[in-house]
Amino acid sequence: MRRGFAALLLVAVLAVVWLLRPYPPPHVVPPVATRDYDEAVSRLARLTTRDAGGLTSGCATSVRLHGRRTARAIVLLHGITNCPLQFAGVAESLSAGGDNVLVPRVPHHGIANRMGPDLARLTAGELADLAGECVAIARGLGDTVVVAGLSTSGVAAAWAATHVPGVDRAVLIAPAFAPEFTKSPVPRVVATWLTRLALRLPNRFVWWDAKRQRALPGPTQTYFGFSTRAMAQAYRLGEDVTRARPQPGVRDIAWVLSDFDDAVDNGRSAALAAVWRRDTPGVRQRMVRFPAADHVLHDMVDPLQPGAQPAVVWPVLIAVIRGEALPAGTPARETTPSASAR
Repeated sequence: MRRGFAALLLVAVLAVVWLLRPYPPPHVVPPVATRDYDEAVSRLARLTTRDAGGLTSGCATSVRLHGRRTARAIVLLHGITNCPLQFAGVAESLSAGGDNVLVPRVPHHGIANRMGPDLARLTAGELADLAGECVAIARGLGDTVVVAGLSTSGVAAAWAATHVPGVDRAVLIAPAFAPEFTKSPVPRVVATWLTRLALRLPNRFVWWDAKRQRALPGPTQTYFGFSTRAMAQAYRLGEDVTRARPQPGVRDIAWVLSDFDDAVDNGRSAALAAVWRRDTPGVRQRMVRFPAADHVLHDMVDPLQPGAQPAVVWPVLIAVIRGEALPAGTPARETTPSASAR
């Protein structure tokens, strides 16, 4: 009896060790930067060939160019289960201001089947590869390269700033570095375990709204739920980012957070910003936060989300992306990251 119990215990321990063993960071070779505008346009054509058939209308990679190199080239990375339509309004405003703007489709997104069966195939390497290729293209489109991303793509933007030469400014919008429970921050070690478990256990589809399911209100291009495997791949990239530091040449990193947001732990962002401020003092850090009383959503970009406030949020995002002062009258407040900020 004792031997049987000991054998079962050993098997259980080995299973846990196997499930929780570390994942190596994604191996991505940063692509060579484009040298001029024409080469960038040629690379853009190749990038758009990645768009699969059967996409929801408007969900293909979006490009707004002025026919020449501009002062700024901006890459906007949409959030998980959404598509480039999410950033369409912001992209149009930035383009109207004279910027060349690229909004790539994240792999396995924007497919007309809103159950998102292909999403489970998303990998950290694909997110990193997309961010790197877009930076390389943007080098030929503008003098200053800005990469901005929302949620899991906020992590991809951070990865670009820490791993890809050529980023001048990174804007991290409500970045999702690790799994969280609603209104309950998850300790770092637990978040790491949860990520590794989700990477190795069978994938699950989780409804965004378990009651409404396919009757999900809001934008009609988003999937009805998310893949646990895809989320874990983004968190895997987040683990890599938290161990890295901004690349030489990065001039500033901006964080745009909402204290109403219960999908991510803003304290995790504040802590990382403080570390980067300590270790790379030459990089300017901007921490822009919307007070909880203003009810700014986690997805603060898509104007079709129920409760969206584009008139409040978009001017702030556009100013931060352009490296300008916050607009007068905004409820958002800018602070300097510190170790005690949460």
